[in-house]
Amino acid sequence: MTDSQREQIIEAGQKILEARALHPDRSLAEHYNPLAMDPVLLKAHDKLDRAVDKAFRATRKLST
Repeated sequence: MTDSQREQIIEAGQKILEARALHPDRSLAEHYNPLAMDPVLLKAHDKLDRAVDKAFRATRKLST
């Protein structure tokens, strides 16, 4: 993993924390309810997933 990839992963993780902080009254179960997940949080997770996939040199988006 390059330093740049590491930084991208850290930054993406921070964005997840920031997205969850937008709704401090919600529990983790409420944050991750698939029927009511905040689009900002979903987008932050997608960005983290893409950064990790890239670090592992995945040729496509991984689902596991």
